[in-house]
Amino acid sequence: MRILFVTLLFFFLTVFASGQLYAPFRFQIDGQSFRLAEAMRNVHASNVSAALSAPALDSSFTYAVEGPAPAKTTYYPAGAAGTMPIRLAVLQLAERGRIDLDQPVNRYLCSVPLAGRFGATLTVRDLLLGRYQLGKRSKPRGLAPGQDLPTTTNLVKKLRADKVRPPDGNTTYGNDLVLQLLLEDSYGEALPAILKREVFSPLGMRNSFYALQLTPSQLVNAAVGHEEDGRPILENRRYAELSAMGLWTTPSDFARFGRAILEARKGANPILGRELALAGTTAQYGFNSLLFHVDEQGMVYSGGNFFGYFFIMNMDVAANWVSVAAVNTQLKWQIGGAVSRQLGLLARQAASEDHLTIFLPQGSDSPVADEVEHFAMVSAIRCSRSAKFPAEITGTPAFVLQSPRGRSIYSGRHDDAEAIRGWLRSNQLMLRSMVPDIRTGLYQERGRQRISLPIKYTAAFPLIARFEAALGSELGLTEGTCDLGPLDRRVYLDLHPYAEPTGNYAVTYALFSQFNCHEAVSTNYGDPVAVGADGQGLQELIQKIAVAFRALNRPEAGFTPAAIAADIPSAPWASIGYVAPAAALAAQARDTFQPPLALGARYVVNQDEADPPGLFFGFPAPLDRYAGEVRRLSGQFFLADNGRQISGRFELPVAAIRTSSTALDDYVLGTLLRAGRYPTAALTIPPCRVPAPWRLGVEQGIDLPATLEILGQKITVTLRSTFTPAPNGELRAAATFWLDFPEVFGVAGPDGPAEARRRLEFSAALTAQRAA
Repeated sequence: MRILFVTLLFFFLTVFASGQLYAPFRFQIDGQSFRLAEAMRNVHASNVSAALSAPALDSSFTYAVEGPAPAKTTYYPAGAAGTMPIRLAVLQLAERGRIDLDQPVNRYLCSVPLAGRFGATLTVRDLLLGRYQLGKRSKPRGLAPGQDLPTTTNLVKKLRADKVRPPDGNTTYGNDLVLQLLLEDSYGEALPAILKREVFSPLGMRNSFYALQLTPSQLVNAAVGHEEDGRPILENRRYAELSAMGLWTTPSDFARFGRAILEARKGANPILGRELALAGTTAQYGFNSLLFHVDEQGMVYSGGNFFGYFFIMNMDVAANWVSVAAVNTQLKWQIGGAVSRQLGLLARQAASEDHLTIFLPQGSDSPVADEVEHFAMVSAIRCSRSAKFPAEITGTPAFVLQSPRGRSIYSGRHDDAEAIRGWLRSNQLMLRSMVPDIRTGLYQERGRQRISLPIKYTAAFPLIARFEAALGSELGLTEGTCDLGPLDRRVYLDLHPYAEPTGNYAVTYALFSQFNCHEAVSTNYGDPVAVGADGQGLQELIQKIAVAFRALNRPEAGFTPAAIAADIPSAPWASIGYVAPAAALAAQARDTFQPPLALGARYVVNQDEADPPGLFFGFPAPLDRYAGEVRRLSGQFFLADNGRQISGRFELPVAAIRTSSTALDDYVLGTLLRAGRYPTAALTIPPCRVPAPWRLGVEQGIDLPATLEILGQKITVTLRSTFTPAPNGELRAAATFWLDFPEVFGVAGPDGPAEARRRLEFSAALTAQRAA
């Protein structure tokens, strides 16, 4: 149950009421990905209710596949998670000095002592941690109405502490029965009254209570349980085991409970002292703490399957959030578990300085936009949609990322989700602004959008002027100079006129999109158009090119986003929440004193396909659509002389280099890099002096000379680098450098401004682990 497909909800703060909330959900079921409604139907889940509590972010939502969604005050049974408030009440007794966690529990049981081999020595702490197996592993399924309920005392009499539970074994509910009896004996009253006074009322949990069986009035506000196949369970069952199956609550209430424990860890909530709150959220015996379970990554959780329901809570103590989800169908962890884990990412989004906006007309949708939203959520990038279009947005869908570092507009294919994901990854590392691209020649204005048509002739053609004029007339093109923005487009036309002895021409053409100048989108190769010296046949050629040009620039072709009409007013960036980056604040130093570190070690980087890429490359704007990433690399840094000298060497398999296009990959790996002959590239950093002492958590900038080995050449480059020693012993490094593209590879770069096409830029962000 702990290994769930980690996906993400959308929006943050108080937008849960929006129907768009569910679009970015992704649920993995039997190897397929589904949205919320689809996933719920596939597993026969009826409805879900969820809540999130994070700093300045307390939200909840409910959703039903059919019919009205449940109210946010509709309560669900918590199952085994209902033992957590009981454990809290026991810890409160210990804090008040009324019990000692390390004393035998029989010392505090007035009704009946615990029997068995370990009964006399089993402590309260042992019960909280479940060190001994008490009773069965299976959970109570309740009794039909009218059947007599055994008392808690009689249930405890049947328990024997004879068997030690291994740390990785399943806990048994008998431990919680004894804890219930301990509370009732200590206070001299029934469990529901104790918990209401000691826990629920102080925490404002107004929709939480313990009950052996729901009353008619309580049934009105309770979620109806369902079998695994979706059939409703109408029987109002009775449970003698209040501690194991008796809590009814709402996700919002239970999130308040988790929030209180998070606050208590900091000494900020009187419900429990800091020491016990820490012990209640830190693994003590296997995955058990004094309150919750804790997984190997430190995630605190608690869950419960109640006949006809599923309930789960997740808590991230480091990120300071707690989330809860309840499903009113038996064992639907595929929905409840995933939703609960996903909710925590909302807190990361709300705190993120990176903000992605997807521009689409009101009411329109885009499968690629949904995918990008999902990726943005997983990457903790705040995400929203807008139907207001600033002047730079000339077509939709459009993707804009802004942070304190600046603003970037995606200029690639709008239907290529992988390319957009790559753009987001690289721009989180090094955000690039988009600059205009000035073109002279034929261009077309379609609303706000411009499409340029540079034409290249491979041989002399006396009819050039006539051809251009006629083509311009056919396509509505203008001759002149235009500024192309990131969402405007360039279409390249190569014309091949072959002169014949008769004075006529056999003419072929090739149209290229701006995304791949090596693979034509459309050609008439093998079927040239005969054009006479007097121009006969020229119109046939123009018609063929016009048909191909229009087809290439249809939005559904993927090359050109849908143009925004010229009469739609331009919206200021501030109107969609994009204020100018606060450069002064972003650059302001926030150094704190740290004693110098004497570093003398070897730090290793081993990055494989499963890790986020650590090295990106691309041309500057307006050619930043030609970009890629390195999926695998390895290397090491060496620190000597107490850290005052640094050196290093890194290698990468050339085959690990990827762009956003398979065709472009073939060209880059084959023609440019000749991967078969030169399978490895390397970067060597000779010993260099470190300019300042190392300090924990303080970034240090170093310009490092280095030698890049590629294509059998050795090229000197300068790495503009930063290094930060982390508290966990890692060394975090970032660097940028650039190559003169024609000089290194012997060919011109992509079509564009000379200063951009020559400069191939690299940026890296690596985490190096200290070698043993």
